[in-house]
Order: sequence, then C-alpha cells, then structure tokens
Amino acid sequence: MSMGKKSIWAAVLIAVCALAGIFLLYQNENEPEKKEPVQIAVSFCDTANSRTTAIWQDVLDSIQRAEMSVEWRSADADADKQKKDVRELLEYSPEYLVVMPVQTRGLEEELLQAEAAKTKIILLDRTIDNFKNISVLAEVRTDAVWEGEECARLLADFFDGREGAVLEISGEKGSSINKMHSTGFRNRLRDYENLEIAGITEGGGDRGTARNNVLSYFLSSPGTVNAVFANTDEEGIGAIDALEELGLRGEVPVVSINGVKDVKNAIGAGGYLGCVEAVPYLGETLMEVIQKDQAKTRQDDENILRGTVYTAENLSQMQGY
Repeated sequence: MSMGKKSIWAAVLIAVCALAGIFLLYQNENEPEKKEPVQIAVSFCDTANSRTTAIWQDVLDSIQRAEMSVEWRSADADADKQKKDVRELLEYSPEYLVVMPVQTRGLEEELLQAEAAKTKIILLDRTIDNFKNISVLAEVRTDAVWEGEECARLLADFFDGREGAVLEISGEKGSSINKMHSTGFRNRLRDYENLEIAGITEGGGDRGTARNNVLSYFLSSPGTVNAVFANTDEEGIGAIDALEELGLRGEVPVVSINGVKDVKNAIGAGGYLGCVEAVPYLGETLMEVIQKDQAKTRQDDENILRGTVYTAENLSQMQGY
C-alpha cells in the first residue's frame, strides 16, 4: 500500500475513533448518575421549628449510632417538594423509606412506587388518611388524639365547673397532627357541659400568624372568649404574645401541645396554663422497628409514645427542646 493510501486510512481511523469518543461522552453525560444504595432514606416534612428540628436531629443521630447508611431530604413544609424528594430518595434504592408526611394526602403515587421497588415504608410522627392499597411496615409517632384530650382536661380543671368559652387556634393545614389534636380536644370537651368552643382562627404552625389572628379575633369580638387552645406551642406562643399586647395575660389561660423551651419559660412567667408534651425523640423507637424487621421479629404496626402534661406545678421536671 502506498504512503498516500496509508495516510488516508489513518486519517479515517482517527476520525472514527474521535466520533466514537464524542458519542460515548455524550451518552455518559446524558445518562442519569447511578446513586450509591443506602439502607435508610428519610423524607422530613420540615426542620423549621423546635420540634421538627429535634425530630430531625434525633433520627439522624440514632441512625448514625446504629451504623446504618442514610440519605435524607427536608420538604420545607411543601407537599409538592416532598413528592419530588421521595422520588429522588428512591433513586438510592433504600431498604427502608421513612416518611414524615407534610399532609395526609398526596403521596400515594410515590409510596406505591416505593412498594413496587420492595422498599419498606415507615411513617414517622405523622400519618396519612388511608393506606389500604399501600403496605406500611409500621408507624412511629406520638398519641396526638390523647394530646388534644389532655388540653381539654387542663382547661376543665382550671374552670372547675365555671363556664368557659374557648378560642381554638388551628395548626398546619392538611397535617394529621392538626386534625388529631383538634379531634381529641373537641371530643373530650364534650364531656364538660360548662365548656364550649366559641370560635376558631388559623395559626398554621407560625407564631406571627397566630399572634395577628388572635389580636384580630379579640378586637373584633371582645368579651366572647376566656380561654385559648393552641394546636401546637408555635400557635400558643403567638397567642400569649397577643394577650400580652391586649393586657389579658393572666386572665385568659392558654394551653398547647409540644413542649418547647419557650413555652416552659412562658408557663414560668405566668398566664400560660400548661402544655402537653409531644415527645420528639422518636429515633430510638424507629431503629427498634428496623432492627426487629431485619431480625424477622414480630412487632407492632403502631408504635405510639405519650409525653408528660406540664403546668407550673411540675415545671421543674420539664426539659423543653
């Protein structure tokens, strides 16, 4: 073969190799990156307040102590973001998907996707409306209905047979905790003929929103309310701030649910009747569920924790978080 022909064939070969390299590079760039599999994936609803932050930290600490691999996301209280988060987490092929649902509805498609991938689902702190078509390994949460009931009992003890009109401040829209707290409170309140719900206003899990709405309610309907039930401590702190501004702190008792340090301080300062603790330390129980499943040991579908009811009388025992 002449030198000219050899040069032509060499040039053709180089061109083919270059094209093949470009093609492979393009393919690699457009292929989804393969994720390293993890044992546990966790979708938190948010880490925006003291309680959700305590849950987040305790769960991750417990997983680390158990020496298991984890990938997690926070939905920032956004139901649509949580759907995206769960889909991303499933790319890690986890053995367990732990979900702290933002709302009781909306994750059905993602949870069915997890089930199809043989990923075991655990509901953390919150629940979903119905999972008849979804296989859930277990729930790990507090007794939110009981927490609402205990708030009603606190007010009944305070009024001691005297008539009381209660303003209810609702929590996060669509969350199971909001619904269960309200259900428990209202059901138990029916046991006390002297107590009634005078009205309801929104809190949305936000102190500022609760403060503004309580101010507005009391200014527009003066003299119609003499007690406040706040769905969580966040609404409760907003309510006590509003009552302070109105000059009603100490006259209108406030009760709430969670057990944060700010409420401990508020009870100590007076005017805040009490709170029912919603234990945020769920990590140990979560790991027990996973370890029992790995050992193929029989376990409860529901793992429900109860906290302590705190008032000025036992305030020294309250840790707060």
